[in-house]
Amino acid sequence: MGEILIMWRNVILSLLAALLVACGGGGSSSNTGPAPNTPENQAPTGSLTGDSTMTGGSSRTFQLQVSDEDGEVINIQWAVEGPLSIEATTDAFIQIRADAVGTDTAAAVVVRLHDDDGASTTLRHPLTVTPVSTTAPTVDAGMDQTVEETALFTLQGSATAAGSTTVRRLQWRQLEGPTATLDGASDQNLLTATAPQVSSNTNLIFELEAEDSAGNSGRDQVTVTITNTLNNPLPVVDAGADQTASSGDQIMLSGNANDDGSIASVRWQVTAGPAVTFQPGNDLNTHFTAPQVSEETSLIVTLTATDDLGAEASDSLTITLSPLPGNNAPTVDDAYADPGVATSGESIQLIGEASDREGDALIYVWTQLDNGAPTLAITDSSQATASVTLPELDIATTFAFRFTANDGALEAYSDITLQGTPTTQPSPGVLECLFRPLQSGCPLAVLGNLLNPDSVSACFSNPNSPACPFSGLASLDEDLAHCFEQPTDDGCTSLLGKITDPLYVLETLPPQAPTNTCTPAYDSRTFEQYIGVLHAHTGYSDGALNSRPSDVFERVKTQGLDFTGVTDHSDNVRLPLTVTGDCLSEDFFQCLIADDDVPFDSFRKWDATAEQADAASDENFTAFRGFEWTSDRFGHINLFFGDNVINAKTGPGYAVSMGLFWQWFSYPAQFGGGDDALLVFNHPGREDAIEGIVEPLGGDPAYTFNDFRYVPAADRRVVGLEVFGKGSEYDSGGPGGSWLSYALDKGWHVGAAGSEDHHDTEWGDPDLPKTVLVARSRSRDDLREAMQARRFYAVAQFYNDLRMAFTVDGAPMGSRLRRPAGSQLPLSVNLTRDGGDFIGIVEVVTRNNTVVATLTGNHVETLVPVTNEESYYFLRVRDPQTGRPVAFSSPIWVMPGASALPVCEATL
Repeated sequence: MGEILIMWRNVILSLLAALLVACGGGGSSSNTGPAPNTPENQAPTGSLTGDSTMTGGSSRTFQLQVSDEDGEVINIQWAVEGPLSIEATTDAFIQIRADAVGTDTAAAVVVRLHDDDGASTTLRHPLTVTPVSTTAPTVDAGMDQTVEETALFTLQGSATAAGSTTVRRLQWRQLEGPTATLDGASDQNLLTATAPQVSSNTNLIFELEAEDSAGNSGRDQVTVTITNTLNNPLPVVDAGADQTASSGDQIMLSGNANDDGSIASVRWQVTAGPAVTFQPGNDLNTHFTAPQVSEETSLIVTLTATDDLGAEASDSLTITLSPLPGNNAPTVDDAYADPGVATSGESIQLIGEASDREGDALIYVWTQLDNGAPTLAITDSSQATASVTLPELDIATTFAFRFTANDGALEAYSDITLQGTPTTQPSPGVLECLFRPLQSGCPLAVLGNLLNPDSVSACFSNPNSPACPFSGLASLDEDLAHCFEQPTDDGCTSLLGKITDPLYVLETLPPQAPTNTCTPAYDSRTFEQYIGVLHAHTGYSDGALNSRPSDVFERVKTQGLDFTGVTDHSDNVRLPLTVTGDCLSEDFFQCLIADDDVPFDSFRKWDATAEQADAASDENFTAFRGFEWTSDRFGHINLFFGDNVINAKTGPGYAVSMGLFWQWFSYPAQFGGGDDALLVFNHPGREDAIEGIVEPLGGDPAYTFNDFRYVPAADRRVVGLEVFGKGSEYDSGGPGGSWLSYALDKGWHVGAAGSEDHHDTEWGDPDLPKTVLVARSRSRDDLREAMQARRFYAVAQFYNDLRMAFTVDGAPMGSRLRRPAGSQLPLSVNLTRDGGDFIGIVEVVTRNNTVVATLTGNHVETLVPVTNEESYYFLRVRDPQTGRPVAFSSPIWVMPGASALPVCEATL
């Protein structure tokens, strides 16, 4: 063990040197002297803040702040005591829900902090769970006041909820007197209005109502006296005689209005009873259809006239309505949030549609249901289409709403949900990393848990303990974990020696949580399928002479496709040349300047591609930039959405290991790395110049990306593998008959991509494969989210009109489902082509390219099991006429566990 500890001290120095070289740093010092004594490890500290009381049935969020003066907090364990349950957790927050209780009950939120040297601290936040209150809020509508007619006045009210409830809604109403004109909202504690003109001093009575989180309501009234100060007699108004009618009758109204000057305008309105539609509403003579009522109901209709000096007067009549036998309730035809998944600060439409068999006018109301989520202000809540804006979210939050349609007598409703997702924190800048170099997102962050070499001794007692700096590695490598516990066993010396390799450590310790620790948010109602081109080439690398990215974008757009990602080879991205076989002909001189439209762009291809993509993008089409990393040894890789580019020919393209590439891929983008890019493995098993030479000798160990060696630090953003390309099907050429299954079995979480890989000028043609992304919209951010979610599938050449819907337990491709082991989950597939049904042979594929079910039809279903280890299921769809694959889905991953995975954060 002593030799291994010495090796580990050396690896710290190697890691620092490797990272400093990558940063362009480094240096030396001539200071020498004995090492200081290691101080005693200090336990981590922290604070846990939140409410001290909760009402049964409510949810609350508690915030955690932690620090460790001589190290880092590496593990956080949450727990609750008493009538509480955990809804969601992160390293900074916990959301809990309180059970219903009959009396005040003690409870607590508990968190245990573990640092990188084995010390721990427990924080406990006590609280009291109280019964749901039945006491109404205390409401104060403010002091009575006196104002002159036409003056602006403000009412200031307040409301206090009882016990641990909170005020969720305020509403002002005018109960008596001529109508004051409101200026602004009536659902705040302040109400501003303009006093009406009066013929004598007149009282206006206003009421403030408050509703608390338990549904209790309280009210208070305030009187505003309007003094008669203007010499302008009010109009004389007569709305007509009272009437009686039945629901559905046509009601005719004929009013009268006179003034000492002239009548400027009139309006009819309902001041009590169900709403109606006046036709017209601004004429003395009008009519409407009597609304449905369930019992005899008084409908009070008011006619208001305004004279040429702004004075108003009103008169009302009462229409007594009788119910009509046989009335049917309305039908809610649709209700949904658009988009159904949103993040902090985004505005969302709440869209409802309803109909009524008798054709009655409908009254609409949107309300938020109390499920513990923050209360949102609903704009246009009395309209069929309303809207809300999400607040800043720290954890994934589900908001619930109800859409109600009422015909005046009967009502129907539909409940919907909106999934709110938090966003990832922005990466720190250069100066932030200078002053706090070990924070997440900085080049040295990976060393945060490893800077105390003495703590490695903890690994030999329990390699999975938070005190072991290699617990992350041990959890990924069972053999390594065994050798920590039994270091003298055969082969363990060389295996433990792996941790002295800086590249192994850097590419294995993920800077982000692994892919299978969360599942992407999804909404089946509002997410749509978008088809487009991935992997296209132009004269900026080895495509058609004198072609540029804008040519690709414009041609694909005219084909009616939704998106395009251009991926010219990075080999000559810094050179003004086109490099293609045509250059060895009379076209040689055309190759010297790649862009003859804008020659200067030949010298700035990377930036020019981004500018052309921005110019081509609009609401119906999205273009984005990528590049193809081209190693003649490891293989080719496409990288999308990143800010930086790397060249395999001048970088790590011919080494024995891809470690240097993976180090760049995980390196912060603000320092020139690729940690903002998404990666797709291209045409596996092809384009390997060395494998063909050494295959008789046993093959090249670097072949197909080091034999698809799994790199945990890269897994989160390695999203795809090409199964179609250049008019060919690649997948069946892999080991065991499937490259996709082979890569998945290695541990990668990749989806199935269709690649044009086109080097001529027929980009977007139907005789080239395509990729279909299932996304919230065709915006660049939403397409990127769909790729990172693995929510996409590949269609073959001449099958660009084939569409697929694939779910397991109702979740789409790319989902990570944690369900109890032994469960049988429903799998469903729908296939269409050119808008009609497509009868396909559907193979359900799992580990080792094992086909667990073969189904034929356009809509097929089966059950798939949850095994004792993580597994996956993807679809291989064959044309029954030819037997060849025409589509591949991305997988849905299934793993054993008692609770579902949390929703992934949104990356912006």
